[in-house]
Amino acid sequence: ALSSAASDVYKRQIPVEILNENSISDVNRVYEVVSGKKVDVKVKGKRSVVDNIEEEDFRATADLSELSKVNAVAINVVLKSGNGRSNVELDWGNAVLQVTLEKKVTDKFKVEVKTEGELDSHYVLGDVNVQPNIIEVSGGKSKISQIGSIGVVVYLDGKTEDFKDDLTPTLYDRAGNIITDTDNIILSYDTVRVSTTIMPTKTVPVEFQVSGKPKAGYRLVQTDYQPETITVSGTKENLARLERLTIPLTIHGEDRDVEKEIDITRYLSSVYQPTEESRMISVRCVIEKEGRRTYTLSNSDIKVVNLPNNLNFSYEEATSKYTVVITGAEEDLKDMDIASLGAYIDVEDLAAGSHTVSLQYELPDGVKTKSKCKIKIRLFDSAETTPSENSSIIAPEPGE
Repeated sequence: ALSSAASDVYKRQIPVEILNENSISDVNRVYEVVSGKKVDVKVKGKRSVVDNIEEEDFRATADLSELSKVNAVAINVVLKSGNGRSNVELDWGNAVLQVTLEKKVTDKFKVEVKTEGELDSHYVLGDVNVQPNIIEVSGGKSKISQIGSIGVVVYLDGKTEDFKDDLTPTLYDRAGNIITDTDNIILSYDTVRVSTTIMPTKTVPVEFQVSGKPKAGYRLVQTDYQPETITVSGTKENLARLERLTIPLTIHGEDRDVEKEIDITRYLSSVYQPTEESRMISVRCVIEKEGRRTYTLSNSDIKVVNLPNNLNFSYEEATSKYTVVITGAEEDLKDMDIASLGAYIDVEDLAAGSHTVSLQYELPDGVKTKSKCKIKIRLFDSAETTPSENSSIIAPEPGE
């Protein structure tokens, strides 16, 4: 033994190496270390020797094949020989490694891919393939039961070409949180290969090819649809060949407006994929009985006549719209437009103040109106200021 005067004492924490783990796994169990992952060691010897001892010169081990009934095993510490170390004394206080044992279970999970970031604005994400796409996970029952999913994250920022990544799977609990305690959880694959396809896009116009005739006595007035363009993805070669999308639509035998929501994938070749915003198009074919026309007028379409020189005029509602329906022979109506209505209001003999007047028309012979529109107006002295921000002032036409 060394005398205390000739020795120094040091305390070091040495990692414990676990031996014969298969003695646990062979009986379909897994272990978790409760205590004893590191051991404190007192080193006693000559200063010249002790000062040159590094942590890696120790080897601390715990042999699980010698596990006791209380799930503990003694830790053994040895010091590599050489440089006068034969006279060094070690003391680790009969430390033990304490573990818990649990039934080993295995479960399978599909690898889910999450994306972060945005591609270049002229590209969209195509197919994303994962190999392998299913991973087996083994471990203690309590830990495996916490796993809700396994996933990898693919970063897309500014990408314009296909790419591949070898990614490490991450474990998530059922709430989507990352599981950080993965000790003694074994995955059948430590990494997966993710192949990501990036597709260029192109925006092209849409046109409807309307066929068939409405019911006898009816006519197609107009066809409206939104959106008027679509954006699709595909290879550069295929996109170069696509100039527009033509969609057939029949109105045969119809006597009322035809309104539909159309999934354009039915009319696109399989080599193209529409963006989510372009997938559906709303279309309406306006069908009207022959000998009938419907117009929508605004204040600017209406003439004011017989306005006294000492008065100014304004509409009470500057943005009002008026629906006018006219009837007549189809031959008389075919060239009609809003200007052909000759819409006007007559303010003759009206005094300053608010009035409700009837909308009148100068229609061609044989054309009649079925509409009775009332318009709220205001007349006021020429010296009076503008009545309100919601009304509009109309100056009389020359000679009226």
